[in-house]
Amino acid sequence: MLKLSRMLIIASGMVFVLLFAAVPSHAVVLSGVVTDQTDHPLSGVWVTAKNLDRKMAVSVLTDPRGRYRIQSLFPRTYRLRVHAIGYEPLEVEDLTLAEQGASRAFRLSQTTDIGAQMPADAWLG
Repeated sequence: MLKLSRMLIIASGMVFVLLFAAVPSHAVVLSGVVTDQTDHPLSGVWVTAKNLDRKMAVSVLTDPRGRYRIQSLFPRTYRLRVHAIGYEPLEVEDLTLAEQGASRAFRLSQTTDIGAQMPADAWLG
């Protein structure tokens, strides 16, 4: 009987942890679309939200329609970086996410200086 009650207490604790620790309270979503200069949606573009207070960053790729969605962010201030090879990177400083989340669209400009966008080891191959 004592063994059964211990197992019930442990199981209850595990359920509590799974229910309340998986998603931060007051989690918000940042979403939007990335297009080129002709309003054509761009897929495979990196969108990074960096929380400077907590020293964390979350990156996602845009889908075939140019849409991105970053979930489970804290309502804080972020630095956004949007970049893809062949396009000039964009940075947005001090985007504040409130508890209802935010939506932000980006328009990237093409660049001819692709070599500057390649990683340092790209030239070794």
